[in-house]
Amino acid sequence: SDIYNKQTFQLLEKITLVVESELDARLRCIKLDFEKLLLANAEKKLMICFQGRNDLSTMRQYFFDAINYYQSGKKGDRFLIAIFDESEGDFDFSLIEKK
Repeated sequence: SDIYNKQTFQLLEKITLVVESELDARLRCIKLDFEKLLLANAEKKLMICFQGRNDLSTMRQYFFDAINYYQSGKKGDRFLIAIFDESEGDFDFSLIEKK
């Protein structure tokens, strides 16, 4: 779909997807980049990061808590979290919807 309004000098109307990634597997680095997604005003948000030495359930819990604690987010905001586990060579996916 076209994100620009043709009648108003090509002004941006909406963004449906915002993507953020962090190659450093330290949770504090992942957190800083993920917070950019919390601020984004888009229908869908995708975070891609590495698991590294982090516990997968701890990472999932962080994302869930961050999404639901952030007061300026809208109910129904959707976040797809893709965590790459280098030891398994595969992604773990979580879809989190703000309550």
